[in-house]
Amino acid sequence: MVKSYQAKMVSPTQDKYPDAGDIMSRPFVTINQDTEVFKAIDTLLRKQISGACVVDADGKLVGFLSEKDCLRLVAEVAYHDNRTGGPVTNYMSKKVLTVNIDVGLIQISELFTSNPFRKIPVMDGDKLVGVVRRRDVLRAIQSHEKKKNHSFSKAF
Repeated sequence: MVKSYQAKMVSPTQDKYPDAGDIMSRPFVTINQDTEVFKAIDTLLRKQISGACVVDADGKLVGFLSEKDCLRLVAEVAYHDNRTGGPVTNYMSKKVLTVNIDVGLIQISELFTSNPFRKIPVMDGDKLVGVVRRRDVLRAIQSHEKKKNHSFSKAF
């Protein structure tokens, strides 16, 4: 809360926007950490997604496998003929940026603009509950602006 120019307490603008729990994608694709990377690539292609959360046998988030991570296979084949494939744990990103379910749209938008990621896993405590994509954020902004009857409504 901040004081307005009239000395009234005003909530930050972010409170007017939805949070991660409101905009996240559900259901979402996960890949088990023991899955062979070529099978994981097949899943990404069939589902037409750019990446997926990697989970252990208990469903706990342990990494993220992106298209970019999978492209490392090309370099391995070119430079190390004897090693191709293996479990996704050999290719996934182990340090995963996540957001809590109550993180606001503005903060999520800032994360996307300052990081190269297309998706961010959404957590409720230590439980993976969804994924928020750049497109989810854009849809939420568009919906919010249409409701307020601002510039988006004039463009459509």
